[in-house]
Amino acid sequence: MEEAATVLETLAREPAYKSPTVPSYHHGPAGGDERTAFEYIREDRKLVAGSADPGSKGLKGARAKRSVEKNFEDSHISRLKLPGSRMSAGERLKELSKEGK
Repeated sequence: MEEAATVLETLAREPAYKSPTVPSYHHGPAGGDERTAFEYIREDRKLVAGSADPGSKGLKGARAKRSVEKNFEDSHISRLKLPGSRMSAGERLKELSKEGK
């Protein structure tokens, strides 16, 4: 879950957005399809920062954190499941949320 949240926060904070050259962790949620992975990255950037246009500004400080917390479950990266994990990052967040109630 931490890796997925970190990736999403990085997308939210990137100061002058530019399209990535490596699909990174989005490769997993995209089922190994590179083209889909890049589309997921753009969609996640737009979700948390408001725009995935080249050069668009990211968020700073508490605004970035709030955006990630608010939008994590709706992001593609929340479906990240690392090798050896029994559930995705989003599923783990839901489990932890239930335990905290």
